[in-house]
Amino acid sequence: MANSREITLGGSVSVRQDYDSNYFRTKEDPESVWTTVLSPGVDISVVGIKDSYILHYTPEYSINQRTDEYEIDHRLLFTAQRQFTSGLSGSVNETFTRSNQLDNESAALLSDRRGRSRFWINSADVSANYSYGNGSFLGLGYANQIFDEEEEDDNDYEKHTPSASIRQQLTRNWGARLGYSFIRGDFEQSVDLSSHQSNVTVDYRTSDTALYYMQYSYAKADYEEELDDYSTQNITVGLEYELGKGTNVNVSGGRYFLTKDLTSDAQGYSYALDCAKTFPNGSLSLRGRGGMDELQFNGEADGLSKFWEMNLAFTYSLIRNLSVGMNSFFRNDRLLDQDSDRNEDSFGAGLSFNYSFQKWYSVRLGYNYRQLDAEVVDDSYEDHAVVLGITGKYDIWHW
Repeated sequence: MANSREITLGGSVSVRQDYDSNYFRTKEDPESVWTTVLSPGVDISVVGIKDSYILHYTPEYSINQRTDEYEIDHRLLFTAQRQFTSGLSGSVNETFTRSNQLDNESAALLSDRRGRSRFWINSADVSANYSYGNGSFLGLGYANQIFDEEEEDDNDYEKHTPSASIRQQLTRNWGARLGYSFIRGDFEQSVDLSSHQSNVTVDYRTSDTALYYMQYSYAKADYEEELDDYSTQNITVGLEYELGKGTNVNVSGGRYFLTKDLTSDAQGYSYALDCAKTFPNGSLSLRGRGGMDELQFNGEADGLSKFWEMNLAFTYSLIRNLSVGMNSFFRNDRLLDQDSDRNEDSFGAGLSFNYSFQKWYSVRLGYNYRQLDAEVVDDSYEDHAVVLGITGKYDIWHW
């Protein structure tokens, strides 16, 4: 039937024991804490020929073994996609997290310097895409993000981001893309911000495995009060290349130019590297970035940063039901909007083993290390964390 849908209801239960050697992320007198976490979960998916809807919700009940205090955290994910016509599609995404520790998504948004402060963050976006030819499309979108720190509200914010983009396939080999977004940041105590960001990209495909491109981007940031407004320009050339089956490389380099209203201007090099390799029993990825970053929405309102970072991730299936995962990262920030261009180094590494058995169950043992070296001594810390947990996942109903 044209409108038939497959509906699946799934459930899960997870119990784990966490150990943290420096629970409050302090430089001096670290406190170790054992935490027991019970986490039930529900998954609902509705998949049709032209649409799909997925909901995942996981509350976490955690008990601090040192103080016998308990907390309830929440993680919710919702996605919806629909193909309205042969050329018109749309999507809606929603994520909500309440926690006092960073998961993979919030870690990409928030500063590691925040420590164990409890927060909630809600991100939602809606987009529409119209394809009107081979490689040509028009896209419109709006994203909203709300960050709230429960213990204090110094850096709470709401972020609005409408955007538009258009790509035109000019010839068989040449293409061009134009993008624009407007960012409005409403801060609880910091100064509100408006930013216009635009970019134009021209690409040339020499073969099915190689794409060359050049991009020019411009951004203008205006604060509502008399702060140091600025503009940035970035010129980049790059290459996307498929080295072989399962091996892809994206490398780019360029130069940025920073113009500030009140203080001195700056310029430097920007660069990016993404390498990914998949093989029968695992995967390997290497990622690097460098240049100028904007950190107004990282929970600390850090502003502009001259940075470089590296990330390495590796997964491998040792035997049929046993897999291992390893990851590491390093990032250096020179915070230009702080006193004396403050420097920070962040480093982390992790190792985990996952064993699945009897179809529904899995056991995970993991270790993570994090270190922050900051020129503000009180922000620095070192932490070791271990987790041991068991999870059961079940298909409750399928129709």
